[in-house]
Amino acid sequence: MGKNAKKLFKASVTELLNSKSLDNITIKEIVELSGLTRQSFYDNFQDKYDLVYQIFVDDSEASLKSFSGRWDVVISNSLKIMREKHLFYTNALKYKGQNSLTNGFAEYIIRTHSAFLLSPGSGHYADETLSDMIRFHAYGTAEMTTDWALSGMKKNPEKLSGLFCECMPDKIKQAYLEIKA
Repeated sequence: MGKNAKKLFKASVTELLNSKSLDNITIKEIVELSGLTRQSFYDNFQDKYDLVYQIFVDDSEASLKSFSGRWDVVISNSLKIMREKHLFYTNALKYKGQNSLTNGFAEYIIRTHSAFLLSPGSGHYADETLSDMIRFHAYGTAEMTTDWALSGMKKNPEKLSGLFCECMPDKIKQAYLEIKA
């Protein structure tokens, strides 16, 4: 029942987010729409923010599969998914409090870059400067993506992803080049 329950809860919150913001959605509404129990919800997710974050992770992992050394492609694919699901993401990103999707997005970017660049054997394992640059770039990218979403997603995803890559610190770019070598 676990995977099926997760799918039902994800579908329920997605349906709700297509008509109202996350801070106006209750666990009770998600549970009622899913047809499952409150206990089942908490067996699968910590809270509604965790549920929304897991949908974001699913979408991000789908985009990450396209990684072939070019982050602009991955980022562009992520932005296209966000644009396809614009009501979901716009209403989820409106929430700015604790456990916001914007913060979750930044932490996901940090974990992803760190897995590639700061893992043992990467040559940069204990590079504190690189770690700080990853964090700086991740939070900037997350905030700019949130601004893009909340302002109507008007900017072309390819151009925006190009800008994110152009703004990536040279030390991060160089570390990726060293991985390929």
